[in-house]
Amino acid sequence: MKDIEPLLAELRAGRVVLCYTRDGAGLAWPARIAPDLRRQVRNRRRGLAQRMRSGDWRLCPAPDLHRPGWKYAGQGAYCCEICRRIDASRQEA
Repeated sequence: MKDIEPLLAELRAGRVVLCYTRDGAGLAWPARIAPDLRRQVRNRRRGLAQRMRSGDWRLCPAPDLHRPGWKYAGQGAYCCEICRRIDASRQEA
């Protein structure tokens, strides 16, 4: 399987917003996304959902607003604590 880093970079560059689906992650607005990117997201939906739950900063849907909440997670990685808290509150509901 290919490395997921290029997909994360492409999603971030295109400001693509992901949402949770019943079997992982999906595109919030799939109509405006290229078919190849759509296919990549579908093929990686479980791994992307796991990264969303962990607060991966590259999948943060509001980087301009959430940047103050980004924390260094080690090994050059950051997590969005705001996204993690939102996720946690949705799990409790």
